[in-house]
Amino acid sequence: MRRVTSHDLYCAANVLKRMPEDEWHRVCERWIADACIADKFRKRTGRRHPQHGAGFLADVVGPPCGSAAGLDDTVLRAHMVVCAALLARRGASHLCMDDITSLRVANDGNLG
Repeated sequence: MRRVTSHDLYCAANVLKRMPEDEWHRVCERWIADACIADKFRKRTGRRHPQHGAGFLADVVGPPCGSAAGLDDTVLRAHMVVCAALLARRGASHLCMDDITSLRVANDGNLG
């Protein structure tokens, strides 16, 4: 997978926030795996992968990324899930899904 940009994080979080939270981690892992497949394809063939794009996370997440929105609690949790999945892929995760869930439960869904 190509280097992750702030645009990739924004797109992933913005799409995740429209899904049930219990699916977020599984969806992120799939997106990351697909972005890796696309990047390997791009390096091998010099072309974009027909389904997964050029190896960027935003390519796999796909449109619509949506318009810029405020960082409410749901968007912040979505960013945390995306970052935790990326760190886990690199083998450096210090934040697990239980940590994210406990933040939601402890604050009744309000991280502020």
